Amino acid sequence: MKECIRIFLICPVKSMPGTTEKKIKKYVRALENEHKKTGGLPKKVHWPLRDTPQDDPAGGFNICKTNFRAILVAEEIHI
Repeated sequence: MKECIRIFLICPVKSMPGTTEKKIKKYVRALENEHKKTGGLPKKVHWPLRDTPQDDPAGGFNICKTNFRAILVAEEIHI
């Protein structure tokens, strides 16, 4: 049985204003808490700023690999 709906969020990670980050955080929180109001399946959002380590000694390869894997298992992609 399906436990949750997996979502990958495409959004800025670096060099974004704090107001943009706050709006994205609010959006992610709303998605992840939606099931409490609707009774549907929980949503697990992969938010790269939060869920992908950004300190990559491989020059970005590991960041891309982590995000790629999250995209592969996602049922929804939000931009």
